Amino acid sequence: MQVHKFGGASVKDADGVKNLAKIVKQQQKEDKKLIVVVSAMGKTTNALEKLLSLKIQRLDWLSSFEEVVIFHQQICETLFVNNHLVFKSLNTHFNNLKEWLEIEQTLKYDYYYDQVVSYGEMISTTIIAAYLNSQNINSQWVDARKLIATDNSYRSANVDFDKTTKAINETVEKINKLVLTQGFIGSDKQGHTTTLGREGSDYTAALFAYALNIKEVSIWKDVDGIYNADPKIFNNIKLIDKLSYKEAVELAFYGASIIHPKTIQPLKEKNIELKIRSFYSPKKPGSTVNEYQSDYSKQSTIIVKKDQLLLSLIPLDFSFMDAANMGLVFEILSKHHHQINLIQNSAISFSLCIDENPKHFEELKKNLQEHFILRYNTKQVLLTLRHYQSKQVDQIYAKAKFNLEQRSRSNYQVLVNEKEFNEIIIPILEK
Repeated sequence: MQVHKFGGASVKDADGVKNLAKIVKQQQKEDKKLIVVVSAMGKTTNALEKLLSLKIQRLDWLSSFEEVVIFHQQICETLFVNNHLVFKSLNTHFNNLKEWLEIEQTLKYDYYYDQVVSYGEMISTTIIAAYLNSQNINSQWVDARKLIATDNSYRSANVDFDKTTKAINETVEKINKLVLTQGFIGSDKQGHTTTLGREGSDYTAALFAYALNIKEVSIWKDVDGIYNADPKIFNNIKLIDKLSYKEAVELAFYGASIIHPKTIQPLKEKNIELKIRSFYSPKKPGSTVNEYQSDYSKQSTIIVKKDQLLLSLIPLDFSFMDAANMGLVFEILSKHHHQINLIQNSAISFSLCIDENPKHFEELKKNLQEHFILRYNTKQVLLTLRHYQSKQVDQIYAKAKFNLEQRSRSNYQVLVNEKEFNEIIIPILEK
């Protein structure tokens, strides 16, 4: 048995769905029983987030809703004949989604988000299941919400491994065909839909492999594997063919978008190999994550996190920024769902770099200002150089106007505005 995960970029159009089918058919020659985990198509998650934002702002959302409908219908019109049953299934999903958008807005945002945005995965897997079966690839559509048991931490739900493992095994052992399911989503004890965090489909694939004791997970991307820098930003990049679990966790923690941060833990626990493979060049070896040691833990990598927010805090009574005050900051940030990426403190001040989260920031700001003098800068870029080169670091230090800077034996991190990053840092790192 194998687990294969396909992201939104892989199934962004009809050609992508056809290519997925070709890859699956080829993989079935090696192992007839596959678990296939699929994300929402293309930029559907972003589109659904936009819909939700328009709804909450009491703005017209119907035209944006129609764009989502048309996007998926056009894919289906390319893949199926006009009277195919998939169109009826799609209409059911879209009618249900519209009902959620039409209700009076009294729900908490995170809960509402999960109920709406989860439709991206439900719709994509409905289309793909129908197409696989039309190509004589016998598949069974499975609702991941019946299998992935979580708490009610909406938008970033925590998985109950025991319940999830039991549910996956009980379901999969009854199915003697390809299992097609959704990434990213689960459900809480009340049966309400939850999500595992953006890009959480990788994590879903890892959960299936963990539960079923599968020894290999393949994640299919629109790149050839894991690079030492983002190919969308930098030109002089190198493919990393092998990576240790430890190094993969570090890269994910610092913001490398190629792997979801939670993915590695269940894989490492059962020594499951992770392969990052090219959706467009399936025969290429890609990158492998396993229990590698020595040379594979010292490769220089560049990690960039954009849309960062710099907070600078001073206690209202000008007391020391001690453990109690710092603990209060952490508690408030956790309450408002903000991820901390960098910390620096002095006697009375505390600076933090966090992901921008506009939906929660106003409440966060209000809460922090009850205890601290708050200053903040938006649109910051956090650069992390893992196993850095001293020459590059010295040049950045000398030329860039940074807001925060830290270095250790393994990592160099600097927070700058977008202009400094584009005009100063990228040219230095491209040399």
